[in-house]
Amino acid sequence: MHNNNDKEEIDHAENSCSYEIEERITLSQRILIQLRNKDNYRRFASEILGTAMLMYFICGVSMTPNGNVSLMDHAISAALGIMVIIFMFGPISGAHVNPAVTFGFACVRRIPWMQVSTHFCKHQITRLNFIWPKFKVPIYIVGQVLGAILGTVISQSFYNTHATVVLSVPYQGVPISFIAEVLSAFLFMFLACSVASNAQVTGLFASVAVAASIAMNIIVAGPLSGASMNPARSLAPAIVTGYVKNLWLYLVAPFIGAGLGAGIHYLFTH
Repeated sequence: MHNNNDKEEIDHAENSCSYEIEERITLSQRILIQLRNKDNYRRFASEILGTAMLMYFICGVSMTPNGNVSLMDHAISAALGIMVIIFMFGPISGAHVNPAVTFGFACVRRIPWMQVSTHFCKHQITRLNFIWPKFKVPIYIVGQVLGAILGTVISQSFYNTHATVVLSVPYQGVPISFIAEVLSAFLFMFLACSVASNAQVTGLFASVAVAASIAMNIIVAGPLSGASMNPARSLAPAIVTGYVKNLWLYLVAPFIGAGLGAGIHYLFTH
């Protein structure tokens, strides 16, 4: 057993060592530690592949040779594609495949901006904790953007059709399209939070609910804004084609809608 003096000495040694370690750990060392984390690679690869598949499904319908694609075709293909992606990558990364969804979950702390991990070292008489952050949100978003670009490029090469056919366009003007994107992202994110917070809604039921919300948003908001709801989905064809007119709308509105959807759901349930 330690007496009070021993305890004070140990506490002092722990505090002194933690300061020394914090001074010695540089940013480059933290990045190297981060790169060794296998979970980060799994989630990163999962979001790349999932978003690439999503863009392949979207582009595959839009780039058909006859070009005769109805709004219902878009809604069904996106909904079925999301169901497949959720089943494939949901257990690995959650299958966000959308930066706005990742942002929305981060706003209500369902996914941490920085996940804290603990590492140990020895210093004289004690072993103590050193805390460093794992940046999860940037890993997800970077993977989603890269995946969307990859899916767009692959689809364009397969169908020999320019990616301009999948550009996000404000059909009814910028103000109405902006509102439509905010509302669509809001509804989708609210549902996503409801599904994620309900332990009884899992597996097939969760994927069906999410797919149905996407299909309905496309049917309702498609004629107004194209119903992107996904910054990566709009950014990828813009990068591939070099056409960035009104791109800001599809980068900003979904984040606003997702943040509001997650926030209001949190207020309703807490």
